[in-house]
Amino acid sequence: MKNKPLNILRTIGRKLARFIGLDVESDRCGDPDVLVADERDNLRGQIEKYNAAVAASAQLRAVLQEQWQKLKAEEAAAQAGNQGNVAEPNDPLATRLRSISLDLADTERQLEEVEQQFRELNAARDAAIAKARRILGEMNDLADTAKARQRAKQYGENSVQLASDSAAAELHL
Repeated sequence: MKNKPLNILRTIGRKLARFIGLDVESDRCGDPDVLVADERDNLRGQIEKYNAAVAASAQLRAVLQEQWQKLKAEEAAAQAGNQGNVAEPNDPLATRLRSISLDLADTERQLEEVEQQFRELNAARDAAIAKARRILGEMNDLADTAKARQRAKQYGENSVQLASDSAAAELHL
């Protein structure tokens, strides 16, 4: 998180460069570490979105649980006050009890849906994190391979240059 302002500035710089027509990305494509860092930032952003959705779902779940508890208490109070009047359909207490029971059933249904959504979001977030770790591991392996090839190419060119320099030195002697 401490690199977030720097990442934001990089993103703004890339967008500005694209807007004015500079080809900044071609310079960045050669550095595997930069590509891995860009992908890491992308994956972090996706996981942050999952975390925000999970938090919103948890908050909704807490609100619904609180509402369910209040309705349950109201239902118990209404049942205690309306013990003998259940048969009379026009009785205000009986009407209130039916209304509370309907609201309670609806809240229970909503709570079950939200809990199911919460479980699915958690599972999706966990799967995304596992996938991100796998992708970053593979990208780091590829970056290490690319660096090794660059070093081998560089050392190969240096050894060819050294060999040609030593051959030239022998001819001049």
